Amino acid sequence: MKITKRQLRRIIQESLGAPTFQSWADENGFTIDIDPMTGEKVVLISDEFAMQTGLPDGADWGVERSYDDDGWIVSPHGQSEPEFEEIAYGDLDAMDDIGIQYRGY
Repeated sequence: MKITKRQLRRIIQESLGAPTFQSWADENGFTIDIDPMTGEKVVLISDEFAMQTGLPDGADWGVERSYDDDGWIVSPHGQSEPEFEEIAYGDLDAMDDIGIQYRGY
C-alpha cells in the first residue's frame, strides 16, 4: 500500500501529539474559511495571537502574511511542497534572444 506525503505527514504529526488543524482552530475559537483562490481551508490569526501563542509544536502548516497586512493566514498544508517547479534547460546559445552577445559580456 502506498501513501502520499500528506498522509505520511499527518501520521507523523499525530504520533508526535500535534493537534489537527480542525481541532486547533476549534480550541482557539477560530472560524475555518475556504480560500477562494486555492479552495483549501484557512484560518486568519491576528498579530497579537501569533506573538502570544503561535502554532502548536509539531505542526507543519503553511503560514503567510494576510493580503491586507492585518494578521496571518494559516493553512493545514506545509510550505515544503512547491505549487510548481521551474526547470532550467538550454545553454548559453539559448540566450541569443536577449542580446548578451552584443553587449560585450
